[in-house]
Amino acid sequence: MTAVGDPETTDAIAALHRVTTDTDRDLGEKLTAILDVGVDYLDVDYGFVTHITGDEMRVEESVGGHPLLEPGETCPLDESYCRNVVDRDALVAFEDATADLADDPGYERFGLGCYIGSKLLVDGDFYGTLCFAGDDPYPEGFDERERRFVDLCARLAAYEIQHVRARERLERQNDRLAEFASVLSHDLRNPLNIALGTVQTAAETGDVDDLDRAERALERMDDLISNLLTLARHGDSAHSAAPVDLDAVARDAWGVVDTGDATLAADTDATVTADPSRLQQLLENLFRNSIEHAGDDAAVTLGRIDADTEREPADESARTGPSPADASARTGFFVADDGPGIPPEHRDAALDGESTNHEGAGLGLRVVHRIAAEHGWTMRIRESESGGARFEFLDVELQ
Repeated sequence: MTAVGDPETTDAIAALHRVTTDTDRDLGEKLTAILDVGVDYLDVDYGFVTHITGDEMRVEESVGGHPLLEPGETCPLDESYCRNVVDRDALVAFEDATADLADDPGYERFGLGCYIGSKLLVDGDFYGTLCFAGDDPYPEGFDERERRFVDLCARLAAYEIQHVRARERLERQNDRLAEFASVLSHDLRNPLNIALGTVQTAAETGDVDDLDRAERALERMDDLISNLLTLARHGDSAHSAAPVDLDAVARDAWGVVDTGDATLAADTDATVTADPSRLQQLLENLFRNSIEHAGDDAAVTLGRIDADTEREPADESARTGPSPADASARTGFFVADDGPGIPPEHRDAALDGESTNHEGAGLGLRVVHRIAAEHGWTMRIRESESGGARFEFLDVELQ
């Protein structure tokens, strides 16, 4: 038990201040440090932060080494001490759980002799609990200063969780802004140029058949604008997956890119489950990237990756999504070119949208990366057979 204004309390609060102002620690490290301070201050055995969703309690961070309270451990909420905190506005404490909770499912499961816990409210919503506990009862009871200290720990922990969420929201907003920039800078520019060029040709030659291509380009612009509006309104693209002909989508994508004398070989005979418009946008960006780097006479190949032929490369790769050990069991497709390729040490940067060679090229790859992630695909950059770039997409539902 501690007295009001005693040096131990002052030191503990100062320790919490140091933790929360340490910009070098990540969220897990900060939560663990807060728990360490609380365990020392209260002189108990354990501290833990939980995330409660529905009827399940999950331990996010913990100190003390209780086998059932390690990070990642879960249990039914009705078998936890923390269920007593959920429906109450105030902190909950059991100084002698051996007497107060002798027949309680939580005591039978965890065997804690004392417990004190407070709610975590993140963005105004219930998130979970911050708790301290010991193997033995707390003989003198938790006094008012100790209860306030636990509440302070809970408020600081909730703030740290909220801060991380805010940063993640900002990062998602930045991703959307990057996609806006990419769509406005060249995703829309290419079909616009196609439309203008074909209209001009039709005006000069009098051949109205050229207007068919202009109409397709304008329809593609309408699709891109719809996708952009959905992204702006909902923070993520509407994902309407359906079986689509990969070769047909590739030909449509090729038709709205200024390809010059470049050639496309697309004979995969594959059907993939994907959002057709987003898949076309992915291929448009890859085709444009190939032509920008390999030249107007680039040779671009769209191919399929079958489970019985795919092998892990020896070179380093940049990936997004899962990376199972047995890559040979995965299927997908690739786009390859005969350009200069991307050195292994630059591949992660390429996926992050960084480019020093062509204006807008990096943004295009960032959009590709995002669309792959939306579909749950793994994206990998390798070297093509001709020494150019090969963009692979694995974990694709392929028929």
